[in-house]
Amino acid sequence: MSRPPLPLPPQPARRRALLQGGSLVLLLTTHHIARGAGIVAVRVWPADDYTRVTIESDTPLKTTHRMIGQPPRLAVDVDGLDLSPTLRELVAKVRADDPNIAGLRVGQNAPGVVRLVFDLKHDIKPQVFTLAPVAAYQHRLVFDLYPANPPDPLEQLIAACRAYPGVHNARRITFEYVMLKDVNDSPADARGLVKLIEGIPAKTNLIPFNPWPGAPYECSTPERIERFAKILNDAGLAAPVRTPRGQDIYAACGQLKSASQRLKKSEREGAAA
Repeated sequence: MSRPPLPLPPQPARRRALLQGGSLVLLLTTHHIARGAGIVAVRVWPADDYTRVTIESDTPLKTTHRMIGQPPRLAVDVDGLDLSPTLRELVAKVRADDPNIAGLRVGQNAPGVVRLVFDLKHDIKPQVFTLAPVAAYQHRLVFDLYPANPPDPLEQLIAACRAYPGVHNARRITFEYVMLKDVNDSPADARGLVKLIEGIPAKTNLIPFNPWPGAPYECSTPERIERFAKILNDAGLAAPVRTPRGQDIYAACGQLKSASQRLKKSEREGAAA
């Protein structure tokens, strides 16, 4: 004997049940579709020439960035990302002695968009790019922050010489100055050298350039070298002129290495032919 069919719920109750089930399916689907990128690691590497900031994620990230005026700041919007504790770690990774970054702020600018604001110590030229997964690394978003006006290496060297704690008149720094005809042997060049190293206990060896066949420079004339040395001596600087030895057999300072380089180059060209 067959059972009688179960009675259907009233029409309003059926509608509510369908709506609740549909909402649940829609909620689950939206959750999976809208899942943002997962942050694997964040890194900050300060160096003498630039600072590198890296965000490693399990999927590629897309960004837009712009520079903001004084004080200088770099604003970066990262799409497809939600703020996470790992991403917040970037703030604490910026060191006080970083040469380029004064501070960093991270926040959720909009749903699925995280904004990074780099407070900078000076104007920079940012390079923003991505790196594909390789070895143990996943997708990486890279910010290389270069100074817009990089320091002069010569000025940095002279500053280091001035700050060197062991230098004094009895223990002087020796500068080697190669005399190149019509390049750095004028009276103006001599006065510039005096100004550059003024106040540093130092001796400046004036080295006549030792040419070789095909060399791009020539040696200053003895008269110009003598005049150059006199300007330095009159300013109270020791400036002995080194006597060249071994020029006739290309064994003087700089010539042996140049001859070796030319030989290697000729060997490479011969092998390629």
